[in-house]
Amino acid sequence: MALPSPHDLGRAPAPDLSAPPRLRPILEELLSGVPDTTASRRLNMSARTYSRRVAELLDYLGVDTRFQAGVEIVRRRWVAAAAGPVSHRTTPLRTAQPPDHMPFR
Repeated sequence: MALPSPHDLGRAPAPDLSAPPRLRPILEELLSGVPDTTASRRLNMSARTYSRRVAELLDYLGVDTRFQAGVEIVRRRWVAAAAGPVSHRTTPLRTAQPPDHMPFR
């Protein structure tokens, strides 16, 4: 067995190109952001089966939470990272002003 060269020690493993076929529908539903009940209905499976498949995907990725899964999915280049924060607001935020009848003390 050959030892890794010093140049390989800091190198990340080659990225996976895609999720396993069995878990791709689960991955797509997680990325869509819909509630689990909606996702399980879309996939025509029970909520319990969907939950088990999500756990299987997390286990496959080697993570404990869905947030960690999202980070790992981007790291593996299964999907591209968003360019920046997504905002659904169409109007600028206004600073909160106290009501006229409640002066500051």
